[in-house]
Amino acid sequence: MKNWFLSKNLFFKLMTAGLVSIVLIILSSLSVSSFFFKNSDHANEIHMSVDNIMVKIHNARFAAMHFMLRDLINKEFYQTGTSNYLEKHTNIMKFIRQDIRWLEDMTKGERKKDVQRIKQLLNEYNDFFLKLVEAYRKRGFKDWGLLGEWRQAIHNVEYEVSQMKSSQLVKDLLQLRRFEKDYLLRGEIDYIRQHDILLQRLNGKVARIKGPVAGIILNNLEIYEVALKKYIDLQKIIGKSDTEGLQGEFAGVIRVMEPVIEKIYQDASEASRKARQNFIGASLFIDSFGVLLGAVILFLFARTISLNLIELKKAVLKVGQGRLDTRVNIRTRDEIGVVASAFNKMTKDLDRITVSRDYVEKIIESMADSLIVTGPECDIRTVNRATLDLLEYSEKDLLKKPLRIILENNAAGQSFVTELKTKKTIRNVEINYLTRRCIRIPVLFASSIMRDKKGHILGIVCIAHDYREHKRTDEMLKQSELKLRFLSSQVLASQEQERKRVAMELHDGIGQSLTAIKFCVENSLSDSGTRKTGADLSSLEQVVPMIRGTIEEVRKIAMDLRPSSLDDLGLTATITWFCRQFRLIYSGIRIEKRVFIDEKNMADNLKTTIFRILQETFNNVAKHSRADLIRLNLFQDETSVKLTIEDNGTGFEVEDKSRNAVNHGQGLPGLQERAELAGGNFSIRSKKGKGTTIQVIWYYPATRPFPRA
Repeated sequence: MKNWFLSKNLFFKLMTAGLVSIVLIILSSLSVSSFFFKNSDHANEIHMSVDNIMVKIHNARFAAMHFMLRDLINKEFYQTGTSNYLEKHTNIMKFIRQDIRWLEDMTKGERKKDVQRIKQLLNEYNDFFLKLVEAYRKRGFKDWGLLGEWRQAIHNVEYEVSQMKSSQLVKDLLQLRRFEKDYLLRGEIDYIRQHDILLQRLNGKVARIKGPVAGIILNNLEIYEVALKKYIDLQKIIGKSDTEGLQGEFAGVIRVMEPVIEKIYQDASEASRKARQNFIGASLFIDSFGVLLGAVILFLFARTISLNLIELKKAVLKVGQGRLDTRVNIRTRDEIGVVASAFNKMTKDLDRITVSRDYVEKIIESMADSLIVTGPECDIRTVNRATLDLLEYSEKDLLKKPLRIILENNAAGQSFVTELKTKKTIRNVEINYLTRRCIRIPVLFASSIMRDKKGHILGIVCIAHDYREHKRTDEMLKQSELKLRFLSSQVLASQEQERKRVAMELHDGIGQSLTAIKFCVENSLSDSGTRKTGADLSSLEQVVPMIRGTIEEVRKIAMDLRPSSLDDLGLTATITWFCRQFRLIYSGIRIEKRVFIDEKNMADNLKTTIFRILQETFNNVAKHSRADLIRLNLFQDETSVKLTIEDNGTGFEVEDKSRNAVNHGQGLPGLQERAELAGGNFSIRSKKGKGTTIQVIWYYPATRPFPRA
């Protein structure tokens, strides 16, 4: 009999012992219970109803909280106006109203007034919640609602401004976004005032720009301004915290409602308590006898399983000491046997998993990059050897310390820690680590937040690559680029000087010599006309036109090398002369020329650059574009000098760099380099069949010389 009982599971054993005790208790308590249940039933129903209402109100608030935490970033809510948590909240409120109506019928006097007060407060609670839901939906999130409308508008502005390549507009736009973000983060009205002032100034600057792009930017700026103001007004209605706006009213209703519910609950609990006291007092003696008997039976039952539990305890202590090969030898078929089997499997798995953990730790230690694992609050929990070597710390110095001790101790460092805790991933951000000796080490940083199955943050994995060598290489490349630009500028300057010298020698030396020869021959013809034969005079007369042609050719070569008018008469006169000569050679191409500049404060190298760009571009148009019209505009205002050359030729694809270099002589890179060496911003627009426009803008001071090393 004993072996049969021990072979049964714990549930059977417990049921057997419990049933004996229960039968004795039930038989003795039935007579007492039947009398007191009737008196306490009403109080218990009210108490249970109030308790049920409190649970449902808690669930409703829980659903509302989850709606605000999760559904406000859910696209479905902004599209349909509803969500799972919102529907759950609505259904719970419906059940609460049903329970309150029942409770209202069951109560009298002051308790009934309290129930009616709860009913009124719940209606106010629901009204404020629905207003909040509607306000949140209008406000939007990411690409939805007012937030999405203003973000799309400002992104369009950023795109159009980036295409214009205006550094001042980009700078103003960045400052505008900074004020906007500062206001959204801090809520201080000074930021929005500065934002509005900068927005008006930006509108004014854009309005002065000619072309359809300005209209697009102004339209998007207007959309952005209207949506942002609506967003701010709506945010004021919602409130920045639970003490302002709709949030404050919503929280206020909850604060008023809680003591009323608590009072009703306390009253119901007190009534139920009194009923239970009456019942307990009457049946205490009978129940005590049954419990005592049951305790004796349970003691006998516990004795049958104590030996196996002791064995399990000893095995657990061995595992705690690190002896993962420990096993227990319990063969019973009850729950103790199941636990023993699970224990054996657990120790086996632990033995295997521990090996895998050691393997992973070896991989981490062998990493060349720095690896830091922090807790949810950015406290350092794991570091690898590369981190310790890089920062010159010991592992003990870093563990359990805040991550900010290895970051720069300034506002940027604090802001980065905040961003680290909120952004899901950070990729390839250049920051500075601080070593133990406070030496800055540039690193390329990346991080990712670890979460459990429920979405709770477990920690943050941070990987950093030592960026010092890359920085040194980058600096060397920049120095090399500066040297190349310097050499290029020197080549261009030397080329212009040499052209000027050769042109002067051709004009002043060879040209004057040829002129002298022509005069001598003409004088010989006039002085010796009577002494020469007809054949001799004819030969000399043929020589004179040849000398004249040679003189004109020498002058043409000298002017092509460097027009002397550029030094003697200035840029405007030289451009007029060049356009006249160009029309003589290419009579099929019309030129529309508008030149409005003041050359007094313009540097000589800038004049030369403008003329060379004009000369090269005109020659390219004549050779390649098949155009019949060239528009030349050269303007100067208080801030810049702007050169624009436009043709109506065949055009080309700007992206095809190799073809441009081949088909355009020096090519676009040469024009761009010449413009930028003189401090200009070079741009080109062209499409096949749509012509080509080249524009160069030199902002003041545009009179600076060529760069020096």
